[in-house]
Amino acid sequence: PLICAAAHALLSPSTSNEMMYMPGGLQTITPFAGGIDQPITVQVDVAGAFALQSQLTALKAKGKSPYFDFEHADGGASFWPSEFFWSTAPAPGIYVKGEWTTPGKEGVEGKTWRQFSPVFHVDNKRANPSHIVCNPNAKPNMGGLVNDPAFANLSPLWAKNAGGAEPAHNTDTTDMDPKQLEALQAKNTELTNEIARLNGEQAAIKAKGENTEFIAAKIELKESQLRETALSLANAALQAKNSTAEAELLANRQANAKAVVQIAVERGAIAAKDADTIAQWEKDITADQSRSALLAKMLGAVALGSGRLTSSNHSTVSVTAEAPNAIIKEYAAIVAKNSAIPLSLQTSVEKGKLAREAAAVFAKDIAPNRILDGMSMDDAIKAADFSDSAGQVGLLSGTLVIQRSLSLMQYKYPLLSKVTSDFSDAPGLLNQTENTRIILAPAVQTYSTTLGTDGRPAGWSTASPAQAVDVPITLDTYYGIPIVFGIDRLASTMRDLFGEVAPMALYALGGAFVNKLTALMTAANFNAYKGITDTGGATTNLSATIVVTDSTLCYPGQFISGTGIPANSFVKSITDATHVVLSAKASATGSSLTLTLGTGKVPTTYTTYAKALADFSSASYADLKAVFSNNEVPQDDRWAMLNSSYYGKLSQDPIFNFYAAMQNPTMLTKGILPEVQGFESIDSPFFPTANYGVGFAGHKAGLVIKTRLPQQLSQSFAAAAPGSVTTVTDPNTGISVSLVQFWNLMTNAYEWRPEVMVGAAVGDRRGGMLLTSQ
Repeated sequence: PLICAAAHALLSPSTSNEMMYMPGGLQTITPFAGGIDQPITVQVDVAGAFALQSQLTALKAKGKSPYFDFEHADGGASFWPSEFFWSTAPAPGIYVKGEWTTPGKEGVEGKTWRQFSPVFHVDNKRANPSHIVCNPNAKPNMGGLVNDPAFANLSPLWAKNAGGAEPAHNTDTTDMDPKQLEALQAKNTELTNEIARLNGEQAAIKAKGENTEFIAAKIELKESQLRETALSLANAALQAKNSTAEAELLANRQANAKAVVQIAVERGAIAAKDADTIAQWEKDITADQSRSALLAKMLGAVALGSGRLTSSNHSTVSVTAEAPNAIIKEYAAIVAKNSAIPLSLQTSVEKGKLAREAAAVFAKDIAPNRILDGMSMDDAIKAADFSDSAGQVGLLSGTLVIQRSLSLMQYKYPLLSKVTSDFSDAPGLLNQTENTRIILAPAVQTYSTTLGTDGRPAGWSTASPAQAVDVPITLDTYYGIPIVFGIDRLASTMRDLFGEVAPMALYALGGAFVNKLTALMTAANFNAYKGITDTGGATTNLSATIVVTDSTLCYPGQFISGTGIPANSFVKSITDATHVVLSAKASATGSSLTLTLGTGKVPTTYTTYAKALADFSSASYADLKAVFSNNEVPQDDRWAMLNSSYYGKLSQDPIFNFYAAMQNPTMLTKGILPEVQGFESIDSPFFPTANYGVGFAGHKAGLVIKTRLPQQLSQSFAAAAPGSVTTVTDPNTGISVSLVQFWNLMTNAYEWRPEVMVGAAVGDRRGGMLLTSQ
């Protein structure tokens, strides 16, 4: 830093807490510390005032308290600066506002101290001129009171001069009009020509061997006058620059005020939606930047700012979470990359990866944030001060809206998490059939001690094949929810229209998913509870494909037995109307065979469970448990959907009274029943009532739902209309949708449309039973 003792008189601290820190214009100084052992020319202007103010703010942000001392001793403080600013009155220069300490005030009023010495930093000490810069790592000492000015002229605020240095000049050109400036330029030209003439005359005298002392003195005088005019011209140019810099200074003060207020919003001291309070604080701080200290003392809540949030515990500081400003920008960058890639088989991996990255950011940092959770996505984006020159704000807002709403689907429709799901961000084709794998329980074997012909025990002679069965599912439904708002509607309201509609749109989409599943909950689809005999079977030795009379009676995972079929064999897949593939190859060739499908493991012969509403209770679940367990349905992942009447009747069971009061109060407050006999109950007011249906008991492997994304011609948007296609994935369920957003140039309307292709199928038929009222 440069340390310079001031050569101007201090303002009386009894009448003002302001004083000139440095006089304006080009100042030639010789610092007594931090210099280069020769005079330095420094440009003191509006930019210098802003640099000093920025340094003051930066030091305070680091917990330091900038101050002025006495004689640069780094001891006690004489003055606490609060603001640096440029002013043209009473003279152009950089001024400082703050608070005198008692010793400082008494020392000035008692005339113990008469001068001031600033401490500042420049960009290049050898430049002509040097410029004042902000050094955020500077020491907090920014000046001091002194009594040893070097100059007789008390106008500049500099101090101790090196021996023989020329005093600084500060020519005031504030009121110089164009004619005066033109005269000064003419004088400068005249002096330049005169010095050139005198130099020639001196050379001629010297050539004659005569004394040149007199002519040298004249040259020195002219050169001194030329320096004066050159400095005046430079100062005139600086004043012209400062006439426009005043507006720039105001803009800088406004920007600084906005930044200070934004920090208050980020820490929750001011509500992000409170535009009036924000505007008033920005106005107040622009007029008086010392008010930023008052705002800084206001307590806040959760921060929205960039960087990371930290918490302090005495001497330790730990990073707790990414702040939403940075989070939203990170999320926006991922979404922008996603929308720029068209969806195809070749790009699906990259597009899906980006969707999962965005989902992870949303789940980890956006969804749990208390401030963001209470706002619309548009408000959150504004509060986080997100802007993007590429025009991605609309894309970001629409994507965040559906990202938030997707997570509600599983909450509103818990069935989606109870069945086997094959949700994917990969593309597919409408009416395309693909396999989805379900996992069944393998058969248990008993070690055999029977000796074989070789004298060894048979042991584990029969393997238990892993029952991973492929279920064919056709993507037979193409869902979309086109939401369209015309320009007249969008322009006539400040409401977040798409944000309001999105939750119900996704609720409707989830309902469509569930409707596809409940349509399969019929007695005909789940007939494993009565063993089926087929007398028209045929096998081929060493072939896994067999002939049956009607393959519609078969299902993947169904156990099958008969002559030539190895023990514990089951149906692996269905080929056509009369052919199925087994999990093991036949051991003999035969025809007109009697095959037993379902192996008759369940002692009951019905395909439904009938129970009148008046008789339905927790004991009814024991009956369901017996049926499922006897048929080797795994104990885990069992569930039961009940219409609201049956669900309500179950909640009135006396067995729950004590449980609700002592262990699970949410059963009373939210109406959520605990697990009963291994079945998780789901309240399903939408359950179909056909054939006296009131509910369905199921297992995860009993039903399968599959989704794929439509391959979009998103590349055509650039030529046809402004729009995008983004893959959005829910981090909890894995459900992905294509979000199409575009402006229809023909209708002058904006369309927001989530799309997905869906298929559903019966899985393991043992894992389902229709509940009826009679």
